[in-house]
Amino acid sequence: MSRTGRPIEYGPHIIEKAKNYLATCEDDDSNPLRLKVKLPSIFGLALFLDVNRTTIYEWKTKYSDFSNIVDRIEDTQAEKLVNNGLSGAYNSQITKAMLSKHGVSEKSEVEHSGNQDKPIITKIVREIVKK
Repeated sequence: MSRTGRPIEYGPHIIEKAKNYLATCEDDDSNPLRLKVKLPSIFGLALFLDVNRTTIYEWKTKYSDFSNIVDRIEDTQAEKLVNNGLSGAYNSQITKAMLSKHGVSEKSEVEHSGNQDKPIITKIVREIVKK
C-alpha cells in the first residue's frame, strides 16, 4: 500500500478503530459448504486503518496501548488457528504454516536403542514445540 499526502496522526481514535477491526474478525459459517475465514492480522489492521504496515510496527514500539491491541490481534489469530485447526475447520497445512509465525513448530525424533542380543527398539516421539 502506498499512501501519499499527510500521514495519519496517532490518537485515541486509532485505538477505537483497531478495536473495531478486531471485533469484525469473525468467521462466517452461514454457508454450510464453505467456511469464510476472517482471521485478524497486521495486514488487515493496516488496511482497515489505511496506513502502511511499517506505521503499525512503529506505533507498536512507540505506544503501549497500541502495542497491547496489536498483541491481542496476534494472540487472537493464534488462538483461532489452534482451535479451528484442531477441529478441522481450517486447513491443517495452512494452520501449521501460520502457527510457525507465532513460534510454534512441529518436532519429530527417532530413537533407536538395543544391544546385539536383542531386537532394536524404535521409539518415535512427535510433539508440538513452542519456541
